[in-house]
Amino acid sequence: MRCETAGVTVHHEQPATAEAMDRSYDGHLASEEIQRGEGTTCERGAPAEGTWNGSRSRVARWTNDVGAWAVWRHAA
Repeated sequence: MRCETAGVTVHHEQPATAEAMDRSYDGHLASEEIQRGEGTTCERGAPAEGTWNGSRSRVARWTNDVGAWAVWRHAA
C-alpha cells in the first residue's frame, strides 16, 4: 500500500510469511548498517533498533538522503 498526502509518502508492506518478514527486516538492518539493540528512544535519535510492544516485536528507524524510515517486525 502507498499513500501520499501533503508531501509525505507512506509505504506499507506486509510479507506473506514470518520468514519473509524476518528476511526483509534483517535486510533493512544490514543495508543501513544498524546494529540490533541500538535503542529506540526518541532522545537517542536515529539510527536505532530495539524491542517494541513486547520483547518479540522489533522496530528500527533511520534517516537518509531520501527521508526518515521506520520498520517494524511484529511477532504474534
